[in-house]
Amino acid sequence: MLSSITSELKEFKASGDIQYLLSVLKKVAIVKGWTTLEKETGVSRPTLYAALNGKTSPRIDTILKILKALGFTMSFKPIGKKAA
Repeated sequence: MLSSITSELKEFKASGDIQYLLSVLKKVAIVKGWTTLEKETGVSRPTLYAALNGKTSPRIDTILKILKALGFTMSFKPIGKKAA
């Protein structure tokens, strides 16, 4: 499952499509179990549902908690110019 998630996250990185990312995270949440994800993130199930439904813009802290529970982190790097 981890390699599948990794390849899908690479696809998101290439496309930048947030809806794709949310759909991937929702699939993983279903497989992992909403109750387990709720416990591991400290985020209520209704908030998880709302964050991953694709109809709203989830808070970045919610996405980061979900990624952490799945064993991932998000990182940033400058585009083009070097950072000061």
